[in-house]
Amino acid sequence: MRTARHRVLVCLAALSGLASAADTPFRFDRQPTIELAVAHIRAEFEKHPQAALPGVDFEHPLVVAVRDGAQRRFVFVSFTSTLAKWGEYVIFELCGSPAHAVMNRAGKVIDIDFFREVVSKLGPTTKLALPNVCAAG
Repeated sequence: MRTARHRVLVCLAALSGLASAADTPFRFDRQPTIELAVAHIRAEFEKHPQAALPGVDFEHPLVVAVRDGAQRRFVFVSFTSTLAKWGEYVIFELCGSPAHAVMNRAGKVIDIDFFREVVSKLGPTTKLALPNVCAAG
């Protein structure tokens, strides 16, 4: 089953060899961003309990900040689960000044380690095929 979420992952994978991400290319409030991600995933679980992944580890997220080739700022928050290699992710785009996190994409992946590996390679020369939620607002 190929979904929009799957296409985002494939797009990110295709771009993975373009650049390495810097440690933190910009400042952002890490804890509130994690809390937004957790709240979104839990709300989705409540709306669609049959689609909830078991054992999502909300206590140990991986948070990666990325400035892409268009100078857009993204924060990727991902969580492992106890279901094989599955995991959940939420992608935020930072908009405005002072910056506020706006959800861009969220979903499940069947290989959270691969997803995290791809995200860790994104950087300032990467062109991300994600909608510009800042321009939309």
